[in-house]
Amino acid sequence: MTKRLKSLIALLLVFILTFSMVACSKEKEQEAKEDSQSVTQTESDSSEVAQDQEETSTQEIETSQRVEELLSSLTLEEKVGQMIQPAVYNVSTSDMEEYGYGSILSYTSYMDQSELGWKNTVLTWQKAALNSSSGIPYLFGNDAVHGVNVSTDSVIFPHNIGIGAANNPELTYKMGEAVANELKLTGMIWNFSPCLAVASEPRWGRTYESYSSDPEIVKTLGEAYSKGQLDNGIIVTAKHFIGDGSIGYGTGEDDFLIDRGDATLNDEQLEALLDIYRTQIAAGVQTIMISHSSLNGTKMRVY
Repeated sequence: MTKRLKSLIALLLVFILTFSMVACSKEKEQEAKEDSQSVTQTESDSSEVAQDQEETSTQEIETSQRVEELLSSLTLEEKVGQMIQPAVYNVSTSDMEEYGYGSILSYTSYMDQSELGWKNTVLTWQKAALNSSSGIPYLFGNDAVHGVNVSTDSVIFPHNIGIGAANNPELTYKMGEAVANELKLTGMIWNFSPCLAVASEPRWGRTYESYSSDPEIVKTLGEAYSKGQLDNGIIVTAKHFIGDGSIGYGTGEDDFLIDRGDATLNDEQLEALLDIYRTQIAAGVQTIMISHSSLNGTKMRVY
């Protein structure tokens, strides 16, 4: 190897080493810059999360304060009116103006059943509610268990027993979503659904409203349906608390063999039913409907 070639190789090695050091230095600078940006972004994200949480907390406090102020301004009669839910066919809009009902129960054959007809009815009653002494808006409740069956041209899905047979939480969510969107077209935003009965007696008249005799299936599908509703702006009602599908044949009220009967459950069975409702509450469900039935001899509602 000549002296000239050795010099060129040495020079090349120096160049390669220098280039590598520069590249390494730039890479480290870039990494440091990215780390800095990442830290800044993380701090920014954390700041935004903290700000959102603070704003949410502030809104909750303000809402709570408004509620307290409103409640303190109501008379005893106005408070009673807010707790009453008459059926739409038993009262008039003038009754609403006089008593200020908190909600109204829908009825299938009461009026024009098109979505526009329902919306006009809901808004007419809303105007009356706002003209009451309390001036509090009311809620119009409807049993859209597997579709808005009180409204013409709405989509009707299989009943819960069929949904349970399919046992597909994703499709059940989409069903809840579809029903929610059609409900909003009618102006009725309070749905008395889902039914969370764990039917154990096929002679019970509402067995078709039960997803399954397996509490886990009922819990999973009930949660999916509720989330589909909640994510699309509907007030959801979990029903009927508790043990409505577990009543025994021959325990019914009056002359009925099973309707409004009694459920005999041990602690383990009751815990499985309670877990269904805990899941509903965790999902954000706002209301729970009490059952007409009894549990171990104790009536769930007095009427």
